[in-house]
Amino acid sequence: FMAGLALGSLYLGRLADRTDRPLLVFAIMEAGIAFFGLLFPLIVASLKPIYPTFYGAFGQNHYVMSLLRFIVSFAILIVPTSLMGGTLPVLTRAYVSHARRLGQEVAALYSANNLGAFLGCVLTGYAFVELLGLRGTLMLAVSLNLIVALLALWAERLSRSGPGPARAG
Repeated sequence: FMAGLALGSLYLGRLADRTDRPLLVFAIMEAGIAFFGLLFPLIVASLKPIYPTFYGAFGQNHYVMSLLRFIVSFAILIVPTSLMGGTLPVLTRAYVSHARRLGQEVAALYSANNLGAFLGCVLTGYAFVELLGLRGTLMLAVSLNLIVALLALWAERLSRSGPGPARAG
């Protein structure tokens, strides 16, 4: 998970520096995270036949089984966690308005990002799974990612259209 966040931050941060439409990139990333969330149950289901094969061949060796579990988990999570890791650098590119306020504005984004992650973890662990079940919680997460993607597209469109002409009152 953390490797994906780091890789996404590094590589997608570089992409953010090369684009003049960071909100569009952010929207695509959020939609990608949502899409992966929809696919996640299918991915997990497709792995069920693989684990008995691994266990039959390597079940007696804890270290090999642990390595295989790590490799499979890494492969499953690298794409969505990389997208998640890239969101902060891309948002920073869209949000930071002046180099003099870089620290303050990045700190505000980072704080909001971490607060959102904290609240998401707490609410998921202590409320959503019990109230909505696993599938309902997953669909809620997918829906929220899609809403964020749509809001980013809307904000990108507004920023492209500019403030418009002043009207006489």
